[in-house]
Formats: sequence, C-alpha cells, structure tokens
Amino acid sequence: MKLKISALNIVYFGIQAPFIYLSSYALALGVRDDLLSILIGISFLAAFFGQVFWGTVSDRIRSTRKIMIMCTLLSIADFLALWSGKTVAVFAVAYTLLGFFISPALSVLDSWSLDLLDYDSTGYGNVKSAGAVGFAAAMLVLGWLIERIGFSTLFLSGLFFCILCILLSLSLPDKRFADTAGGEKPKMDFSILRNRTFILLLVSVFLLGLAIAPPNNLKILLIQQAGGTVSAMGVDNGIGYAVQALMYAAAGHLSSRHSYLHLGLGALVTGIGMLLAAFAGNIWMVYLSTFCIYGAFSVENTVIRMLSRKLFPPEYLTTVLSIIDAVFMQLGGFIGLVAAGGIIAKTSLFTLMIICFALCIGSIFTVTVMALQKKA
Repeated sequence: MKLKISALNIVYFGIQAPFIYLSSYALALGVRDDLLSILIGISFLAAFFGQVFWGTVSDRIRSTRKIMIMCTLLSIADFLALWSGKTVAVFAVAYTLLGFFISPALSVLDSWSLDLLDYDSTGYGNVKSAGAVGFAAAMLVLGWLIERIGFSTLFLSGLFFCILCILLSLSLPDKRFADTAGGEKPKMDFSILRNRTFILLLVSVFLLGLAIAPPNNLKILLIQQAGGTVSAMGVDNGIGYAVQALMYAAAGHLSSRHSYLHLGLGALVTGIGMLLAAFAGNIWMVYLSTFCIYGAFSVENTVIRMLSRKLFPPEYLTTVLSIIDAVFMQLGGFIGLVAAGGIIAKTSLFTLMIICFALCIGSIFTVTVMALQKKA
C-alpha cells in the first residue's frame, strides 16, 4: 500500500513539472514578459478558488479518489488544448484552467494519503520525500528533453503522468468517511472558521506564504545580486529539492508531538533563510538560504497536516487542508509576488528580504499565541 501511495505522489509531482515549464513555452510562443507575469498571478488566483472548491466537493461527495481522477481527466483535456492550440489566447485560458485543476489536487492527495496511512506522520513524511525526489528527477529529465527534442515532450510527459495518475488512483481504496447517526452524510459548513486555533493557524501560514513567495519565485534576482549566473539556478533547485526530500523524511518523526514548537522553529529557520538572502555576498549564501527555506517548508507542511488532523475529524480534513493551502500557497503567494514587484521598484531587493524576515517573525508570534491559548 505504502509503495502505491509513494508512486502516486511521484506521479502527481510528475504532472507538476510540465506545468512549471509552461512559462518557458509561453515565452517561445510569443507571450510578453508582462503578460506572462499577469497570467502567473491569475493562475495563483485560479488555484486559490480551486483549492476551496475541490476540497469542499470532495468532503461533500465523500470521495478523494473521484476528485483526483476528475482533476486529472480535466488536466488531460487542458494539455491537449495547449498542444493543439498554439496561440496566446488558447494558452492564457488553458494555463489558467490548469492552475484550477492541478494545484488543488495536492490537498486532496495529502488528505487521501494521510487516511490510507492511518495518519502516521512517519509514513506521510516518507511518502512526501518520495514525491520531492520524483519532482526533482522529472524537472531535470524534462528540461534535458525540451532542449534536445522540443516543447512537444512537455505535453507528452504531461499526458503520460496524467494517465499513470488515473491508473494508480483506481488501484487504491478511497478515503474512509465516518457515518453520522442515521447513515446521513455529514453536512459541511464553514463553522470551522469559528475555531480560534484554526484562524490563528491561517494567519500564521498566510504570513509565511507572503514571505516565501518572493525568494522562491524571484530567485534569479538574488542569484544575480550575489554574482551568480543563470546556470546557478540549476544548482540552487537541486539543493532545494534534495534538502526537501531529506527533511520530509525527518519531519515525519518530529511532527507527532510538540506541533507548535516545530511550527515555530520552522518559521524561525525560514526567517534565517531570508536574512541570508538579504546579506548574500556570494552565491554560497544564496544556496544556504535555499537550504533553510526549502528544508523548513518540509517541516512546516508536515506539521500543519498533523495539527489539522488533531483539530478536526477526518471527514472534514480535505476541506481544511484545501483552505490552508489556498491561504498559504495561493493567496499568500499571489499577494506576496504582487507586493514584491512594487517594493523592489521603490526600494531594493535587500529591503524586500528584510520585510520577508519580519513576516516570519509575525508568523512565530502567531504560533506562540496558539500555543499559549492551548495551555490556557
């Protein structure tokens, strides 16, 4: 069972790889730099709404497998549209829709994986570690194939991984949902938003999302400022994904106890990564910054999953994780990137990274309030 779950995570991130390379395809297609920036932002927003939509529907119909297959089938249609319709208009629509289908599936997959693993944090960490390794391998191989064969490999690999994802999903049992009295399906409402701890968790991850988005998506600026070249991007990505795989495996052992402590430490290490990026005088300081930020993210993400399981029953977990990821990765990412452009234009990259450090401190403060509230 664990082998199949690991394979499904690897395949899912295999779908993510061509999605990321679509920005390079867009430039080759003739999309202007400013339009591409807008489309990336719109894709973030589409993913934000998709997270809430698919997560809620999953809990409502009481199935993660059906949603995973549905999102993948829609992604196949999207890849085919991108492949056949080589125009900027087709790309703009299909790219936005792909954000709505692909990114939200991560929350569904995590909820499903946790249930099949009986909410074992160690098993979850190992599964996510396999996914990180698979993603790194897919990015490296796909980049090599695109350079030698062309962008057709981008769409072929997307279709290939989508088909594998469907086959693996069909081979696994669906998530288990508890029956309520009388056999009725539990009706999901947004009363979860009245949970004070959950609101504080959303504030904390939102601040982290705001902080992480600029250095992760504007890494080339940090590398150039430190005297590096574009080739250093490959090394930086390799370091990031390698440490992420290692830390996912380690985080599974850390997250079952002292959740607030580990979440706060993760935010602290992220903040240290921001300071390293701000004062980077050479490329090695940028690499060390990536090491801190990527490694801390693995711990934060795993702890957030296990903490959510403590706060809410399993039948609501997909919705809860979808809301968290929407606020953390999509909303925080979108606002963070939009704000980053203005901050750099009016001040400097150094100022931006100091602000990102301050946001991490704000996240630590929020986690501290959560911990004190629990003790009260």
